[in-house]
Amino acid sequence: MTFIMLLDFHLSAIAIESSMMILFILAKLTYLLHIKYILQKYFLIIIPF
Repeated sequence: MTFIMLLDFHLSAIAIESSMMILFILAKLTYLLHIKYILQKYFLIIIPF
């Protein structure tokens, strides 16, 4: 019984870790897209002048 509980705890820890990793990757992607958007915006302002 204790082993099953321990295993369950371990699996939930892995699930939490993987979800945090996914969130981290998503945050990184949105951050990069945001930078790209800002750069395009500024370059569109800079290039015409």
